[in-house]
Amino acid sequence: MNTDDKIIKNKITEYKPIINDLIDELTYAIEKHPRFATNDHEALSILMEEVGEVAKDVNDKKDSEFIDKELLQVAAVSIRHIKMIRDKKQNEV
Repeated sequence: MNTDDKIIKNKITEYKPIINDLIDELTYAIEKHPRFATNDHEALSILMEEVGEVAKDVNDKKDSEFIDKELLQVAAVSIRHIKMIRDKKQNEV
């Protein structure tokens, strides 16, 4: 492993706590809302609702903990949308 690879690996390690929080949020979202969108428009609507909540928290100058939580929800919705797209593509084969 060269020096650049080590630097990148160390940088990625910094994201592990966030990724663990994202996994927790994704698990919660799936348990709370087992049925996700059935098409891209519906998924986009859900995503935009979550992004709107981030914007509201930022504009209302809410504590960073609130913004962090909303951003994790945006990421969870995004991952579920990606999975929906990939599942549909796989079913077409």
